[in-house]
Amino acid sequence: LDAENFAEVVMSKNFSLAQACAYFKCNLSSQALRDLEMLLDEEIRSIFLYDDAIEVLSALRNNGVLIGLCSNLALPYAHPVDLLLPFELDARARSFEVGCVKPDVGIYADICSRLRLPPSDVLMVGDTLIADVEGPRVYGMQSVLLDREMKSGMAGTIPTLHALLPMV
Repeated sequence: LDAENFAEVVMSKNFSLAQACAYFKCNLSSQALRDLEMLLDEEIRSIFLYDDAIEVLSALRNNGVLIGLCSNLALPYAHPVDLLLPFELDARARSFEVGCVKPDVGIYADICSRLRLPPSDVLMVGDTLIADVEGPRVYGMQSVLLDREMKSGMAGTIPTLHALLPMV
């Protein structure tokens, strides 16, 4: 199993780090597992929202825009990410709950269903070309690449979330 497939399995299963180790038959000592848990906790504590996120999400919400999260995310990250958000989202499609990862169309279908909107009425914003732009477009969604350093050179790319406000 290569690293990409390993990550896909971990993000598409609803299990903890210990359960992932059991699933992959890792023969780790209890100390090694505790060390991994500590590293995972450290990484989770390093997660943050960009400065523009709360302001833009709040402005969109105040303008009546439904807001969802469609994310390749492993279970241990879910609650910490939710705590960073300024309010309860209208919908979530997290890979560990849906059972597939972006760019699988199943995750896009799930978020559209949860938002109760047809794909053509949903705008996906993300920082990964295949998972957040091309995949949603294949499913019929609108999409925008968030490239904070504007290195992609792709048309329709935005440098900050503030650029979304005139679009919706």
